[in-house]
Amino acid sequence: MTFMYGDRVRSGGRLGVYEGIHPIHDGALVRFDGDGGQSLTRLSELEHVGKGVVTMGEERMLQFFQASHLPTGLREVSQPFCDLAYQMCDVLPGGPERTVMLRKLLEAKDCAVRARLEQQS
Repeated sequence: MTFMYGDRVRSGGRLGVYEGIHPIHDGALVRFDGDGGQSLTRLSELEHVGKGVVTMGEERMLQFFQASHLPTGLREVSQPFCDLAYQMCDVLPGGPERTVMLRKLLEAKDCAVRARLEQQS
């Protein structure tokens, strides 16, 4: 598979954006959502997810789905919602219905996180 700059990719269950090849290490540079920097990943470990790239600047609701700051137990519950939010933004056109979909998905994520917190206490 040939990756283009900006393609959505998955590596180890995490969604990211392909940003090219590192010339020295011959690995893929990937920016994972919420990390704020680039990670070096083997090309063989990347799975192509989609062509379109929706950024938090284009869809402000995506900022509320970030899970990297959460403790491991909460992150494992929250991350699938983040992945789904980005996938839906890749395939659905922007507009009021997509915003409502994201709002309801965010509400579901919040409920799942609270259920996990209740389980832990």
